[in-house]
Amino acid sequence: MGHSAFVSTFPIAHIARTPDTGDGYVSFLTIPQASHGFAQDNIVYYSGAPYAKAQADVESTIGWGAVGKVIDANSFELVLEGIVNSPAHALGNPGDALYLDQGTAGAVTTSVPTSGIVQPIGLVLSTGQYYVHIMNAESI
Repeated sequence: MGHSAFVSTFPIAHIARTPDTGDGYVSFLTIPQASHGFAQDNIVYYSGAPYAKAQADVESTIGWGAVGKVIDANSFELVLEGIVNSPAHALGNPGDALYLDQGTAGAVTTSVPTSGIVQPIGLVLSTGQYYVHIMNAESI
């Protein structure tokens, strides 16, 4: 019996899993995408052509991961799970749960949505770190 090769339809330059040392990513992808326009901490999804900013306004745009690092204008690191070092983040206070924002593409909120689509994204660990754990979205 032979084996079949995995053929990715996603533009991926590098897949990595780093040791969970508490000071960086656990699982991330390096994504090449010309003129992506993302900033660190944006939540993104794969839209079929390029990656785009996620938003909890319709199910087709829910989050897949967080931009952990902008390498340059044409590539970024997509954190699938793990700790993101973001010294200047204004995502919330330590202990705050993060949810994909319904009104602003790419953003998170600490306010639990009471209607529409709810997607937990992670948890603020400190003023310089947050934990990414993208969960399934739910309509309420």
